[in-house]
This record gives sequence, structure tokens and C-alpha cells, in this order.
Amino acid sequence: MLARGEYFGSDPQKEMQRRGAALWELVKDNPRFGFEGRCVGLHDMAAEDIPVFAALARTQGATVCFNVPAAVEAERTAAIQAEGLLSDRWDLLMGGARAISSCRTFLEGYTPPSELKLVRAAPDTDPSLMTAMGETALSKGVLPAAGEALRGETRRAICFFFVDGEGGVVATSAAVMRHHDSSDWADTAWWGMLATRDDYLGRGLALWLGALALTKMADEFGTKRFYTGVRSDNAPSQNLCRKLGLDGSGLVTISAADPEAFGDEPVTK
Repeated sequence: MLARGEYFGSDPQKEMQRRGAALWELVKDNPRFGFEGRCVGLHDMAAEDIPVFAALARTQGATVCFNVPAAVEAERTAAIQAEGLLSDRWDLLMGGARAISSCRTFLEGYTPPSELKLVRAAPDTDPSLMTAMGETALSKGVLPAAGEALRGETRRAICFFFVDGEGGVVATSAAVMRHHDSSDWADTAWWGMLATRDDYLGRGLALWLGALALTKMADEFGTKRFYTGVRSDNAPSQNLCRKLGLDGSGLVTISAADPEAFGDEPVTK
């Protein structure tokens, strides 16, 4: 049975995930669209795609296009704002064979704390653990994808997290293949959702979980490329990604949000 309704975050964020899941059922056969379990977005965004991008934002509350050439960022942003929508942006960091190799090397040289239990989200994972996972990610401003995606029920996905002796989640990671099989990004996964609880910071847990998620995606699903959106001024996250072999791509990620749905609230970190 699918984990329908297992959404995370604020009311606007949960509503975006709910509407995104429903919309995906209508557009999932069209390679123009992608979905990682948060919102349906466009694969590419040319100037003529702005009306569709705006419609996606108004339908779900928000939408995203991960791979926008940096050279047209200002033009696309102005067009989104002209639609009366709020725009946001992240640097798109991407890695391929070198990232997979770097992650394997890191995993070989690191041993996680023995007091922690490694959990991979699955259809039978206790909902209370998924709730705790979501709370840890959200405490760092990171919005998880919907449970049905992270459990691997509706997307090819992997979500790992560490659980302490009291049942609390101390660190998280995930990756989802969000593109259509006929897309030129069919072998590529959105990767990230890295978060660590304050009392476990500085111990490399998110780095290890991120490396594990990336290599497992490569091994199980044949994923060849990985990408993530990171704020330009978020030096710790930029450095973590580069340590695992993800680097600048010449692309940016742009989101659009309906102010009637989100107000001034960001869609995610």
C-alpha cells in the first residue's frame, strides 16, 4: 500500500507535495516534466516555457526547473516575476564518474559511530521513523520529498538515515531519479537532503550518508550523474558536495512560488 499523504513541512509545503503527486499522475508520460516527490517541474525552461512554468507554480503552489543555463538566469527570473510569482535560485552542482569514485573512496575510509542504526526507507518503514526523519531534515531547512517517493514506491529512489538509541533521527540523505526514461537526463538523479542534528555535527555523518546514497543509486539503478541545488553563500554545503565530486555545471536551479500559497516562505533551503 502506498504511503499516500506522508508529506512533510509547513501546510503550504505539504499541499505542494499533495498536488504534485496528483499532477504527476497526469503528466508522468511526458518527458517535458520531472518529479522527485516534492513538486512537478520542467526539465528545461526556454522563454516560451514561462507560461507553463507559471501554471505549474499556481497549480501546486510552487515549481522548479533544475537545469537552467546560467547565461539566461536573469532573463528567466524577470519573466517569472512578471507573472506575479516569487522566484528563487540555487547553484546546480553536478557529478558523474568522478563523484561515484570519490564517494566509494570516502566510504572505504570512514566508519560510522557504532551506537547509530542505519535505516533505508522502505514500504514497511515505521511511519514514526519517517516523521522523525522529516523533522531532522526540516530542522536544517531541508524539505524532504514525499514518503511514497523516498520509500521507493513511486520513484526509483534511496533514502538513508541514522537513528540513535532513543529512536531519534540524527542525519539524513536521499536521491531520486526524477526524469522521464526518454529524457536526456534519464540516467541522472536529484541527490541531497543532507541534514545532521546539532548534537552530531562535525562527525561526517551527512557526508557518509550522502556518499552511500549516491553509490547505491549507481549500483542499483545504473545512475550515472547526480545533481543538487546549493545556495551560493552556503559554503559548508558547497564544500561538502565538492568533497564528494560534485562541482559547478554552468547551470542554475530556479523555482517559482505563488505568493498566495507560500507568502514569503521559501520552498526549501
